[in-house]
Amino acid sequence: MAENELEARLNKEIVKLQAQINSLNAYVQRIHRQITHPSIMAKIKAGLGNIVGTTLRLTSIPIYASNAAAIAGGLTVGDVYRSGADPDVLRIVHA
Repeated sequence: MAENELEARLNKEIVKLQAQINSLNAYVQRIHRQITHPSIMAKIKAGLGNIVGTTLRLTSIPIYASNAAAIAGGLTVGDVYRSGADPDVLRIVHA
């Protein structure tokens, strides 16, 4: 097979592969737009409000006397800690 003929066949295969890549890329972008569409995100967020369960088990929650103590202990805003008092109250670190 002549070198030019081989090069032409390889170029055709490259063009086919590039078309497949472009098609897959378009598909991924379309799916991404669908799953991140605001209406889908709103449905997910709304659905989280309806979570129902019979048992919630939280383990290894650190104990701190106050928000300041929790921050000093290395927790950041949004982390959960407990008071360790009676009643033992769950708290969320805030700014």
